Amino acid sequence: MNGEPSRPVGRGLARYLRYVGAVLALAVLAFVIVTAKPAEVWEALKGVDAATVAVVLALNLVLIALFTARSQLLLRHMGHIVPLPVLVPATVLGNVAGAITPGGSGEILRALALQRSAGLRLADAATLVVYERVLSTYLLLVSTLACLALTNLDAMAAAAMVALCCLLVLLPWLCARVLLPRLPAAEAINGAGFLRQVLRYGLRLAFEIRILLTSAPLLVAWSSLTLASFAVVAFQFDLLARSIDVEISIFDGWIAFGGSVFATIASFLPLGIGVGDGSIAAILNQTGVPFNQATAIALLVRALTTLPLILLAVVSYFALLRFRAQSANASVQESLDA
Repeated sequence: MNGEPSRPVGRGLARYLRYVGAVLALAVLAFVIVTAKPAEVWEALKGVDAATVAVVLALNLVLIALFTARSQLLLRHMGHIVPLPVLVPATVLGNVAGAITPGGSGEILRALALQRSAGLRLADAATLVVYERVLSTYLLLVSTLACLALTNLDAMAAAAMVALCCLLVLLPWLCARVLLPRLPAAEAINGAGFLRQVLRYGLRLAFEIRILLTSAPLLVAWSSLTLASFAVVAFQFDLLARSIDVEISIFDGWIAFGGSVFATIASFLPLGIGVGDGSIAAILNQTGVPFNQATAIALLVRALTTLPLILLAVVSYFALLRFRAQSANASVQESLDA
C-alpha cells in the first residue's frame, strides 16, 4: 500500500537465521577460549616444532593430489580430458570453496571454472561436482561411524561394524541399480513453471549421476582415493597432537575431523567459525585430551591446513584467469594467422 516493494519472507528468514547462527558461533568461540584458558593454550602452542609444521603443510599437497586424481578419474569416465593446468587449480578452488561456504555452495565455482577454462558443458561439470560432494559426505559419515566403532566397541562388535561400513560403501551403486531407475524421466514433467524447471533439471542430473554410480569399479576406485584423503587429514591431526605431547590415535583424529565437518555443515557459517574449532576441541576432549591442549590442536589444524588451502585457492583462482586469458590470446592469434 505504501508503494515499497515487499521483501520475500524466505529471504528475510534466511538472513535472520544467519545472524542468529553468527551470534551462536561467536558465543561458542568465546566459551572455548575462556574454558581453554588462553595462557595454557599458548604454552601448548609454543611446543610445536618446525619439522612437524613442514610435514603437515606438505601433506596439504598430498590432499590436492588425491582430490585431483579422483576428479580426473571421473572426468575420463565421462569422456573428458582436462589438462592439469586447469584441473588442479579448479579442483583446489572448488574443494576449498565448498569446505568454507555454507552448505558447500562454493562448489559452484569449480563447475564454472571447468566450463569456462576446460570447455566442459555446465551440465557435465555440475554432475562431477554433485557426485563428489554428495558421495564424499556420505563416505565421511560411514567411515567416521567405523572409527567410532573401533574406538568404543569390543573387538568382535567393532569388526562387525567395520564390515558393515565396508558394505555400505557399495550402497550408492545399489541405489543406482534399484532406486534411481524408478525416477520419472525429465521429459515427463510438463509445464513452464520455475519449480517444474528445477524438477526437470534435478531429474536430468540424477540420470547422469546414476550412469556414473552404476560403474562399481569406478565407485570403488573413487572411494579409495577419497578415504585416503580422509586418512591424510587424520594423520595431520595425529602429527599436530604429538607435536604438543598429546597421544591420540588416527581413529580419534578421523572422528574429530568428521565431527567438525558435519558441525560446520549444520552451522551454515563461512569457515564454520567457532563451531568447527569448538567441535574439534570438544571431541578430542572426550577422548581424554585436556581442553586447553584440545583447543591448541584445533587452532593448529585451522592455521596449518585450512588457511594454507585458502591461500592456494586464491592462487588457483588467478591461475585460472591467466589460463583463460592465454587461451583467448592464442585463439585470436590463430584467427589472425588464418
